[in-house]
Amino acid sequence: MTFAEKLNQLYNYLEPLVSILDFMSVFIILWGFFVGFMKFISIEFFHHQGKYQQYQELRRTVGIYIILGLEFMVVSDLLHTVQGRTYKAIAILGSLVVIRTIISYFLGKEMKEAGEEAGDFKLGLRAVNLSKESSLAAAEQKGSNLLKRAEDKFKKASSPKSASGTKDPK
Repeated sequence: MTFAEKLNQLYNYLEPLVSILDFMSVFIILWGFFVGFMKFISIEFFHHQGKYQQYQELRRTVGIYIILGLEFMVVSDLLHTVQGRTYKAIAILGSLVVIRTIISYFLGKEMKEAGEEAGDFKLGLRAVNLSKESSLAAAEQKGSNLLKRAEDKFKKASSPKSASGTKDPK
């Protein structure tokens, strides 16, 4: 068997693999949109607190599925490049790989920024919660001090001394 025949046999095996990868990439992206849509419905109709943070999480979730699907498409395109026997086919597939890689890069960058934004939002909420906790603790302390003073005054008033401050003659 010559090298050309072995190469043709390899191409025959690559054809179904490329089709499977193409199908998987489309399935992953569609599944991501389905998961995202279900989360959107859940957030919109059942969650009334913290929607901004949940929408940021939704964006990251859908973005992860898109990036993963695009990675599968890039692998499929690379295998198409191996199969392509003309320079025109290689140039077209190469440009598709470049475009998909650029989209993946910028989508990943946007997801990172959204994650940092959500982190800043969480830090802001934590600061608000801490200030609430410290305010509550301060209020409790003041209330406790006021209660103690009132108890002391009550004890002094109910002591065996008369109201004028002199002792009983007994």
